[in-house]
Amino acid sequence: GPPDFVKIDVEGSEVAVITGGIEMLVARQPRLYIEVHNAELGEQLRALLGPIYGEQLREVPHPHYAEGSWGRANHYWIVAT
Repeated sequence: GPPDFVKIDVEGSEVAVITGGIEMLVARQPRLYIEVHNAELGEQLRALLGPIYGEQLREVPHPHYAEGSWGRANHYWIVAT
């Protein structure tokens, strides 16, 4: 059946994966766990997913990067629970 949890770690192709599955996401709203490696891609993902998940959508920072660092701004997870 349709998934109730989706994990995406596709090294830069996250927007293409979300775009390809947008109808399923709208219909089912599964929990999401998406690894982001670029702040610009993260913004695109939030624009696509925000209308579907609203307040459920949040960013989880990577614990190995210091606050304010390039890594902290560009390597994190977008989750919806």
